[in-house]
Amino acid sequence: MADASECTRVVEEVKAWNHDISPDIVWCVAGAAYPELFIHMDAKRLQDQMGQNYFSAAFMAHAVLRDWLQPANTLTSAKPRHLIFTSSVAAFYSMVGYTAYAPAKTALRALSDGLAQEVKMYNGAKKHQSGVGPAAEVKIHTVFPGTIYTAGYEQENLTKPGVTAKLEEGDTGQTEDEVAAASFKGLQNGGYLVTTAFLGSIMRGAAWASSPRHNPLVDTVVSLVSNVVWLFVQPDHDTKIVKWGAEHGHPATYSNRK
Repeated sequence: MADASECTRVVEEVKAWNHDISPDIVWCVAGAAYPELFIHMDAKRLQDQMGQNYFSAAFMAHAVLRDWLQPANTLTSAKPRHLIFTSSVAAFYSMVGYTAYAPAKTALRALSDGLAQEVKMYNGAKKHQSGVGPAAEVKIHTVFPGTIYTAGYEQENLTKPGVTAKLEEGDTGQTEDEVAAASFKGLQNGGYLVTTAFLGSIMRGAAWASSPRHNPLVDTVVSLVSNVVWLFVQPDHDTKIVKWGAEHGHPATYSNRK
């Protein structure tokens, strides 16, 4: 889906199939990770990862929002429409091995933040004296899963550097069903930046920055705690990385580049 024209075609075909009625929910889930050390990967991987993990969602969002935000004199749907992105906890904390993947997922979060603001202007236009606004209120959400035990995860492990696996030892991971259930629960509760596990929530807390918060009081408290936790996590990771280099030598000398 990393082609703008294809995304437009998909939206048009869905509407045609649905009697010219726009979908109420669009969830962008395309993406993949190929963990490698930065200078060892083919430079084209950087472009490919942006296509798979960012542009596939950005182009779909562009096509969908162009349809949803067309001016209308009346509300054709009492229910809001929801555009959902799928990012990753790597957008909160980028680690060695994910230097192609994490920037794309971080860009997706930035897109989400910008669009979450932008659609408010269109939603608010309905209150203008002209009464012209979108046919339905539009809301933006982004889900941030961590490790998911899938065939894609097994593929990741084929190229994942040993130092990356070392840093991920504390991540117990989740099954597809667990991630789906947690995502639905967070979205049904009206969450904007939705995490699927406790570790993800701690990582989000340390990286809230200016993103909208679902529960300002609770999220701010978690953010304060998370930032204290990260005073220990970051130095611990740095120590492990230096130790890995000291024990294993220069990555160019590794027999399998891992």
